[in-house]
Amino acid sequence: MRCEIVRHSDGLERLAPAWAALWRSTRGRPATLHPAWGLAWWRSFSGAAGGAGAYDGELLTVAAWQGQDLVGLAPLFVAPPHGGALRARELRLVGDQLVGVGQAILAAPGEEGRVRDVVAEALAGETSWDLLDLTLASRPHASRSPSSSTGDAEALAL
Repeated sequence: MRCEIVRHSDGLERLAPAWAALWRSTRGRPATLHPAWGLAWWRSFSGAAGGAGAYDGELLTVAAWQGQDLVGLAPLFVAPPHGGALRARELRLVGDQLVGVGQAILAAPGEEGRVRDVVAEALAGETSWDLLDLTLASRPHASRSPSSSTGDAEALAL
């Protein structure tokens, strides 16, 4: 499994067909992880290409590939520091802040654990962010252990 970091809008746009196919193949696929939602949100709120800039930042989306197949995607961006004592660059989910998020990673069935590990490894190697807070994600299945291969946000522990 190989990992690709997407840092530009055109790269995110190029992923759309494979991203949509991955979304259709996953269990519990939230609308917030569909490419139509994520791309529209990024265009509208990121400040990219004349967007409103309400959630300005830089893309840091992780795509996991098995051969030519997209088997995992974590559509993330780095939000710049805001005022206050903690000047941290926060890693956030593209499309977040408008509705509750219960999942941060899409993974093909059977690949959830490997995708989670690849995403975690890729993010750990990045120096562009300081904080990843997944406590805002809903936890509908509190009995799951962090090592479960669900692809849910709570399964990603860095």
